[in-house]
Amino acid sequence: MFPLTFTQLARLTDAELNTQARCDSSTISSISTDTRSLRRGDLFVALKGTQFDGHDFLDEAVARGAIGTVVSGRHKFCQKVGDQAASAVVGDPLRALQQLAQWNASQSDSLKIGVTGSVGKTTTRHMIHTVLSKQYRGIQSPGNYNNQIGVPLSLLHLSEEDEFGVIEFGASSPGEISSLAGWTEPEIGVLTNIGPAHLDGFGSVETVIQSKAELIDAIGANGLMFLPVEMACIPEIKRRLSARTITTGQSDGCDVLAEEVTFRQGVLQFSVAGELYQLNVPGRHFLNSALVALGIARELGMTGNQIQEAFYQFKPLAGRCQLRQLGNWRVLDDCYNASPLSMAAGLDAIAELDGVSNRIAVLGDMLGLGERSSYYHRKLGMQAAKSNLDFLLVYGEFAHDVAHGAIRAGMNGSRIGVFDDLVLLKEILGLWIEHECGLLIKGSRNMHMERVFAWLEERASLPGQTGQEAEDAESNLIYRRAG
Repeated sequence: MFPLTFTQLARLTDAELNTQARCDSSTISSISTDTRSLRRGDLFVALKGTQFDGHDFLDEAVARGAIGTVVSGRHKFCQKVGDQAASAVVGDPLRALQQLAQWNASQSDSLKIGVTGSVGKTTTRHMIHTVLSKQYRGIQSPGNYNNQIGVPLSLLHLSEEDEFGVIEFGASSPGEISSLAGWTEPEIGVLTNIGPAHLDGFGSVETVIQSKAELIDAIGANGLMFLPVEMACIPEIKRRLSARTITTGQSDGCDVLAEEVTFRQGVLQFSVAGELYQLNVPGRHFLNSALVALGIARELGMTGNQIQEAFYQFKPLAGRCQLRQLGNWRVLDDCYNASPLSMAAGLDAIAELDGVSNRIAVLGDMLGLGERSSYYHRKLGMQAAKSNLDFLLVYGEFAHDVAHGAIRAGMNGSRIGVFDDLVLLKEILGLWIEHECGLLIKGSRNMHMERVFAWLEERASLPGQTGQEAEDAESNLIYRRAG
């Protein structure tokens, strides 16, 4: 973060400083919204959320060494820390945080890259950062910081030394991308694949497309857009494109064209413009992210050798189709979130997982699909039936829909388990899993599928537990048939 005085803070946020203590001599160099991670010298911004109100933690913030606080003028505790630390009283602390972030971004000469889409945006953001970091210094959005709070906090990480920043934009309703991009002012925009997600907020895939295309509007005519070639063919997107556009994919006519694509034994290999590249990743679906990162790197003058060296260093993020070895089980940890497109990618990955005795998919509901939820879960079941699975365990409100789709597509019902609680699911999984098994664990964030992964991790640590003792248990097993 660029150093900021309290006088500047007051001007930027239209704040009233209710004390002059330390205001004239002190500068702010970092901001926190969580007292648990607050460091001495941070400015604490008291945000009010659905579960917690930062104003309830003002005393703790000051005790931990906060240089000051930003509080709401409507809150009864706004004067509470006046004689202990500088306090800026504003109409809305969240709006103040966003104003400070926009100011900080405007101070930076770094190249700002905005990434959005329905699927793959986090992996793409991480891939771009990994590749560019081989040659340049820069930051990326930490964790899942991609919303009205997360993007400002990401922008506040920019400092004078940074040459680039890769900022992820998420949205669950129209207009959000415009706001996030407005604070960031990206010069390069990246659209990943767009499909059904957050339909309870957007209403339709058409609205999703229109909303994600808000990034195109923010880039304008003077910037640069990267997007898959199939996205560039969508009329709504094509109509709004005015910037120089670089398409990626495997179709003739792509600006960044992947040829000779193979995936064997955990190695994704492809060539672009005659140069060969390799990535150690668990699935083909990492190709789109790699092509975008490669394309941006080439625009910035990086060589093929530099890009390949960066690809060697890339590792998928935890919970984002990360291949984990638990004892002698190979587990695709894709617990973080799920949508129809990402579920299809996960099933493709488990289908191609090599060196396993059998394949098991443990899938939680895909949330946020609105009135089309049953349809997309039945479609998921049909995809699962064609994914070389030996067993399918499904959990949640729409588990029966997945099972119906799988059976309709030809999967044996005795190899499908339908569950409304994870306790029984884990019991049956413990009977079906065997030596050198391959598993996919995936579901929407609020399904908490990481609990299944944690259970597998604990079980794998026990002596002799990664083998299968189904012969002893078979007589006691009652299959829960879908239907």
